[in-house]
Amino acid sequence: MTKTLIGLDYTGTACVKITKGSYDPVTTPDGEVSKFLYSSKWAADCKIAALFRGLPQGAGYYPSPQNWNYYISYGHPPSAGETTVEFNIIQKSYFPDLLYDYPLHIIKSYDANGYDITNRVWSFVLNAGYAQTYVWQTANGSSNNVGWVSPGSTFGVLAAGGAWTTVTATQTAIASNMDFSGSSQISMAVFNLPGDDAGIQNGEDRPPVAGQPQIIINSSTLKVSKPGFDVTTASGTQVAFDSANMPSKIIAANDIYIPSGTSYYETGYYLSLETLVDCHFYDSSVIYYPRSIAKGAIPVVYRKNGTTIEFVNSGAPCRARFMIYASGKTDQTYGQNDVLRQFTDGSGNNVVQFLRPGCGPNPSFSDIVIDSRWPVVKIVKQGYFNVPDGTAESTISYDANGMFVFVRWCTLHGGGSNGNGVNRWTWSKFVRPPEFTLWAVDNGAFNVGGNTTICRYDNSSATFYSYRGLPKYQTYTSSTPTTAYDTAPIIGIRYYVFGVAMP
Repeated sequence: MTKTLIGLDYTGTACVKITKGSYDPVTTPDGEVSKFLYSSKWAADCKIAALFRGLPQGAGYYPSPQNWNYYISYGHPPSAGETTVEFNIIQKSYFPDLLYDYPLHIIKSYDANGYDITNRVWSFVLNAGYAQTYVWQTANGSSNNVGWVSPGSTFGVLAAGGAWTTVTATQTAIASNMDFSGSSQISMAVFNLPGDDAGIQNGEDRPPVAGQPQIIINSSTLKVSKPGFDVTTASGTQVAFDSANMPSKIIAANDIYIPSGTSYYETGYYLSLETLVDCHFYDSSVIYYPRSIAKGAIPVVYRKNGTTIEFVNSGAPCRARFMIYASGKTDQTYGQNDVLRQFTDGSGNNVVQFLRPGCGPNPSFSDIVIDSRWPVVKIVKQGYFNVPDGTAESTISYDANGMFVFVRWCTLHGGGSNGNGVNRWTWSKFVRPPEFTLWAVDNGAFNVGGNTTICRYDNSSATFYSYRGLPKYQTYTSSTPTTAYDTAPIIGIRYYVFGVAMP
């Protein structure tokens, strides 16, 4: 059971609130966040700017070399002579709703059968002749996967016809060798939240203004502003939600046992292209992401399959912790449906929906702005901290009792370069999702790669582990090692503790 308020709460603020169970949305204190599925009074809110599905065209600048927002090459700087993997540079202007220069983002990778392999920890051996280096790494650990880079960054890549060319980013841009080609799968999720040390726009609570309108709901308009902003003029982050500015709805979230072999989790909803499955795997009694500091792979892959998540685990049993976002804008319907709708669903739930004006009688996830069955992501804690040299740990405390928590972060890096000659890359700053590398010579004692960041978290704290300046790994052609380092050492971590109050 849930309860919905459209009007004045106990502070006299006009707002929209949804509470779970028997809690009264009018009188329940704002500080008791685990009781709220949603509140338009949340100043620092979580929204997704884009779910990105790929670039279907061939190599070149698009839409034109003079005014481009993305570039696709024929290949990337070869680490071992390969030039077969395409490289993508996608500028900020490609994402019209994006507010931040260096956003929090997720890069996803898939195998030939459509399974998400982003968080799979895989193993391989670098045989340099004198000794073997065993490496355990997440899919995004390649040196050719840079991150969200600064304007003026340059990339030596293979152009059409196989000639080398240098591409210069004119804006901040995502630069990656992950496969962004024409797939219907989501290959990147871009949050409207900063991934560096920038502040959240209008992220501080403001007092309401007496007599100021906050809510417009009619047949043609659905718009609610945050306290302190006039709904008739509010825009961007001043808006709590409107038909084009939707909160991050979570249609399923859980922490489940994953046996060896194939297993399924039933969500109760068809997992369309507009749904994003964000999943952490871990193999201990506490949650570590990307994984705990121990040798061995976590070879789990997954994919959306109708109303289920299909997991394929070729290793030992482990656990999966996931949230499923319903977002996107590509499957909108059209008709004359009411903006505000109430009904009883097949499970007997009394449902209140806030809908995009002009949607059809069977609204899609893109039409449903808020649904009282689906909690909205609350930012329980967020911040930035600098990272010292060497092995370090930093603990963040918070209170998320009664909530399902999920931690996301990006690492901030300074200037650097990769490659040389015609395939040289340079940048002055970038942010990227967390990477993970462990390595061991002749499978002996393991070392943590300097590109690695790890988080151990629960409902009261998150501890981040970093390894700034340490080798990413070493190889041996003789008794003297050849050392590979991160392309630019980590400077700091921008973190978010997301929480949802499950019904």
